[in-house]
Amino acid sequence: MTVTYVPIDSGNVRPRDTKAESEVLDRHRLKPKSYVVTVAGYHPRKNLGGMLRSHALLPAKLRRTHPLVLICSLTATERAEVEELAEEAGLSPDEY
Repeated sequence: MTVTYVPIDSGNVRPRDTKAESEVLDRHRLKPKSYVVTVAGYHPRKNLGGMLRSHALLPAKLRRTHPLVLICSLTATERAEVEELAEEAGLSPDEY
């Protein structure tokens, strides 16, 4: 499924850099197209706890093969809070 709310300016689209893409996936121990992504800031309205709890409801095998990837900027304190929420939801570090 692909949802795009803001149209893309085709003048700014570059070809995929598959080498860079592979490096990022390797660095985070991810496999292509085998993860769940959320792009959200650390703000209560983003409900990261709800996202983590929802991911925890998936079968364990699916969580391990499709970890939740949170893309945002976090301070050390915010990261610790997100990790605590994940632990409270029952997720292991290899599932998020």
